[in-house]
Amino acid sequence: MVKVNITPNNKSILVSFTFRGKRRRFNPIEDGAYGNSLDMAKAQVIAKQIEVDILESKFDETLDKYRVKRFEQSNESVNQSNNRSIKNVVNTVVNESLNLHDLFNRFYSDKVNELQYDSQKIYKNVLSKLEKCPYKTTTEAKQVINWLKDNYDGKNKNCLLAIIRQIKACCDWAVANDELPHNPFSNFKVIVGKIKPIKKNAKQRVFTVELRDSIISAFYNDKHSCYYASFVEFLFLTGCRWNEARAIQWRDINLDKRVITIKRSADSRNIVKEGTKQADMREFPINNKMAEFIKRIKPDGVNPNTLVFPSPRGKVIDHDNFTVRHWNKIAATVPGMESMTPYKTRHTTISLFVNEGNVAPVVVANWVGNSTQTIYNNYLGQTNSVSVPEI
Repeated sequence: MVKVNITPNNKSILVSFTFRGKRRRFNPIEDGAYGNSLDMAKAQVIAKQIEVDILESKFDETLDKYRVKRFEQSNESVNQSNNRSIKNVVNTVVNESLNLHDLFNRFYSDKVNELQYDSQKIYKNVLSKLEKCPYKTTTEAKQVINWLKDNYDGKNKNCLLAIIRQIKACCDWAVANDELPHNPFSNFKVIVGKIKPIKKNAKQRVFTVELRDSIISAFYNDKHSCYYASFVEFLFLTGCRWNEARAIQWRDINLDKRVITIKRSADSRNIVKEGTKQADMREFPINNKMAEFIKRIKPDGVNPNTLVFPSPRGKVIDHDNFTVRHWNKIAATVPGMESMTPYKTRHTTISLFVNEGNVAPVVVANWVGNSTQTIYNNYLGQTNSVSVPEI
């Protein structure tokens, strides 16, 4: 069956489909606005009419039949056979069923200018799921939720709930715009029920102290990757998030007060923004080892507004470039580093702070920008068993 798509074209409506190997695209509604509930409902009726006409070999290749004036004029004869008017058809579409993928696409288009780049990926993930889902309409909410649950990969139950919450928010938006009479996903928690808990490894894989030192040494000794050696060493010294470390500027480091202020992060487009994942800012204390490290890498007369760890071209370090061309290359030469990502530097350091340094988790949580519960759940890597004290 031919699939007729409805997409935005600037602010107007564009209907597109392929018929007999030829791509057809046209605006079916003169002065129609993408996002206007009535115009969109009319467009959906037209799209369905095209699909039916193609199936019945009645397709009008001039497309005149499907333009709104001609459609409304010729609709009287259509209604005589179907025993309902265009108004009833539109009301049926508005009040009973909407294509969920199309609806979410319009919801995303309405919100995209308000979203940060990384947040846009979440919306695109929802669109991808809805594209694959065999249940297409808002009247099939229960089936959609059950399909998402059945196809849940088990990695993170919060990801599944986040997808369903976004769909619910989309339908709330549709209700507010008079496209739906009610939200069919409002009771999604009842439909979802209990999600099978994810079994996590009792121990998070982290680097040993010896392996950590070997990795740092390997970076310093590699003629191509040595440029990034100080960056890798900093990650191991602080347990700092990757996105925070590559956004630190020299003005954020105060050797007199012996503190590093972490208050920026870089997104996946390498754009530096104020604030971190968990808060506007936090402070990381500088110990003697860190102070020596900073003195060693700090250039004379450096501009305080420049990045501490820029790329070779003076820009923000790119994650994919660093990982593929440098981290993975070093990993191939250091036994035990295989399949371990750069983020394991954070796991390793936090685990060492708690297990080897005997620093209280609540203190470590403040240093690295996490809750104490997160430290216990996710970052206490190779924790040795504790003996019961003799009391």
